[in-house]
Amino acid sequence: MWIRQMLAEDIKDIAYIEKECFKEPWSEKIIEEMYKNSYDFIEMAQESTKTIGYANIRILAPEAELMRLAVLKERRNEGTAQLLLNKILLICKCKGVSVVRLEVRRDNEPATALYKKFGFVQNGIRKDYYSHPTEDAILMEKILNN
Repeated sequence: MWIRQMLAEDIKDIAYIEKECFKEPWSEKIIEEMYKNSYDFIEMAQESTKTIGYANIRILAPEAELMRLAVLKERRNEGTAQLLLNKILLICKCKGVSVVRLEVRRDNEPATALYKKFGFVQNGIRKDYYSHPTEDAILMEKILNN
């Protein structure tokens, strides 16, 4: 497995991961806009010819927001999310980011545990932020030492 930058031809693969991993998946149009946006950095986890995960960080230095981190269900618990998160945080450090923020569904305990392992701390809650079903978002952030 290796991590690489997203290419335009990866849009359909990301859309597939979106549908499998999120209750409110992004459309191909949103993914394409993300790809074209100079503030978004997208890294792909690849094995052979199969995309198994991806991460998207939006950088508006000195701050960044982790927009998405997703791994195919059958490929979870293999370290892919950790590799993607490591790469995204490295990009942030190289771009002079001092704080990375994210939000995660309250019931997504595996993701919350991963973020805590990487030094993210909870700093708030957005009540009823998500729909399908309605659920709170846990707000987390990590201060980077550049």
